[in-house]
Amino acid sequence: FCGRRVLTMEFIDGHQVVGDTLSADERLEVMTNLVRAYAHGLFVSGHFNGDPHAGNLLVTRRSGKPQCVLLDWGLTKTLPENR
Repeated sequence: FCGRRVLTMEFIDGHQVVGDTLSADERLEVMTNLVRAYAHGLFVSGHFNGDPHAGNLLVTRRSGKPQCVLLDWGLTKTLPENR
């Protein structure tokens, strides 16, 4: 449940992109997917996370593959249709 004064959160088990937990190919895949996600938000749906920084990004594994997790959606923006 989220509202004007309430932001619901959940625990995500993951790690930061930096370090030796990902191979170079996995890091490239994760970052490529991240760029695509932000581009989709900006140019297709018009809804995006307004606080992008390394502290709001984790990597988790789903079915053995690394997956980006974007955290802290407390500051978002929806662009108008005539953007």
